[in-house]
Amino acid sequence: MAVYRNENFAAEQPLEVNGQKVGVSLHEGEGPNEYIDCNLQNREPPAGSTVTRCNTALRQTDVNRVEGEVRIQGVMRPCVWYDDILYGRWTPAGYVYPPQLKVSSHYVITGA
Repeated sequence: MAVYRNENFAAEQPLEVNGQKVGVSLHEGEGPNEYIDCNLQNREPPAGSTVTRCNTALRQTDVNRVEGEVRIQGVMRPCVWYDDILYGRWTPAGYVYPPQLKVSSHYVITGA
């Protein structure tokens, strides 16, 4: 069993399998590992792994794209708004899916 401390194994986006968000396999083909204080966002550790104080969120970024405008120093600028959605989290017992939660929004300026 390998022990990982303070490592960032986050995946950019979760996978979708049969309509459910799931984590990307981490250390596929390995036996159980121990993860302590690691970022496991959008990841699924090997079966039987021990996870202590780790981020195991299933979070998708840049969803619900909406075009609009934002005022910056009195000038209207075109932009695109995005949401980040928290779908659930991985636990050693399986996935937990509470109601979806919009955890943040951000915008990107698209023109001068």
